[in-house]
Amino acid sequence: MAAARLAARCAWPAAGVGWACLVMAGPAIEVARRDSPAEASGGADVTTRDQRAALRRNRFVVVDGVLSRAEALAANAACERRHESFKKTPQDDPSARTDRVTWVGGDDTSPALRLAIARLRGVASELDTDALGAGAWQGFDDDNASRGHRRSRALGVPLAGQLARYGAAGPRYAPHRDGSVLAFDPSFGAREVTAVLYLCGPAWDEPARNGDDGALVLYCGADAADDDGDSATAVHRVRPVGGRLVLFDSRTVLHEVRPHGRRDDRFALTLWLGGEHYPEFRCLRPYVS
Repeated sequence: MAAARLAARCAWPAAGVGWACLVMAGPAIEVARRDSPAEASGGADVTTRDQRAALRRNRFVVVDGVLSRAEALAANAACERRHESFKKTPQDDPSARTDRVTWVGGDDTSPALRLAIARLRGVASELDTDALGAGAWQGFDDDNASRGHRRSRALGVPLAGQLARYGAAGPRYAPHRDGSVLAFDPSFGAREVTAVLYLCGPAWDEPARNGDDGALVLYCGADAADDDGDSATAVHRVRPVGGRLVLFDSRTVLHEVRPHGRRDDRFALTLWLGGEHYPEFRCLRPYVS
């Protein structure tokens, strides 16, 4: 009764506490669904030290051959067999985003897709390896130079990745950024490094003869207020070849997916690494998974 009377007399503070709890629930649930890099390690390295250095320096890197020819073909076939599982996203809009997505986790029924997500999740452990003795990913070179940031916790690694399907004649994703930057802490937020592994079929091995080719376009160096890429200091087009991995800064690299005119669908498996790993929240996992 005393607590009820106190709440009635202090309605605004009580409401504030309630809203604060709701606001914090989302991040807590997100963190609970993330492993540490050590838990997600895939064994064999996917990237080289030079490639990881290029990622830190340039904020993006392209890595070929993450899946062998046979592995990429098997993953593509698995994607083709589950067309009915791809759904619209909450952001679906003819002028912005028209792909269809589903989710792939380590317990997927397809061995080929389990291998693909394992390779993506293992990247976090490789990034932590180059932490210069700190034991955790220290972000991109410019971040450290300009903000003096030093983190002590490892990257968070999601349990599942988003598998996107772009059909012919129109599907695209307009220029956007996957995350956001907070000046006081460049590691804050659940998306620091975007990892995209392409699971396209052999028809994508050759460049398109005409028209758009379904490329991932990276507008590197674009101003934070630029949503079109006009201010980019460098523009890179990446063809979605099966087995090819692209890593880039989730928060600052403006990027888009161009439409394509091929008969074969374009498949991309994406994992967003980031948000510091907090094992303290693991107890929530049974209730949010």
